[in-house]
Amino acid sequence: MTMFDVWIYETSAGRSPVLDYIESVPKFDQAKIARTINLLSSCGFALLSTPYVKKLRGDLFELRIVGGRDHRIILFHWNGGGFVLLHAFAKQTNKTPRGAIAVA
Repeated sequence: MTMFDVWIYETSAGRSPVLDYIESVPKFDQAKIARTINLLSSCGFALLSTPYVKKLRGDLFELRIVGGRDHRIILFHWNGGGFVLLHAFAKQTNKTPRGAIAVA
């Protein structure tokens, strides 16, 4: 099975919004997020679709972590060989907030 690289975006100051978010949630949620990222790495988009991945616009996608408290990670697909995780947040509304997309 093909594995896909997953990179986590860092700012020029060395901050990672995705890691900062993951570290801020309870351990149980951290495990759910890690499991979903591992699925993305092992399956890519070919096998991993709804309910796990949703296209937002352009090259931006939403990785959906569901169950209990829902979490979202905005990402893009890098040259067909991997994924870059850009931004993470707790899902609180039916639509992805425009501000979260703008941050990504």
